[in-house]
Amino acid sequence: MQYYDHADHLGSSSYITNLDAQIVQHVAYVPFGEVFIEERNQSRNTPYLFNGKELDEETGLGITIRGSLSF
Repeated sequence: MQYYDHADHLGSSSYITNLDAQIVQHVAYVPFGEVFIEERNQSRNTPYLFNGKELDEETGLGITIRGSLSF
């Protein structure tokens, strides 16, 4: 199934909709990227969250390592 990501001004995933324009997932964040509200009506969960980066399971933040180390 195909989904559409409706990002906010920072590139963060705010709403995810399906082909029928039904909201599948809604995510809201506190200012530094922690998930404040997460609602979904299907089992699908987008990996791209705050600033469009994948969620780091260890820290719980949207951090992407690109050619550098994370301490």
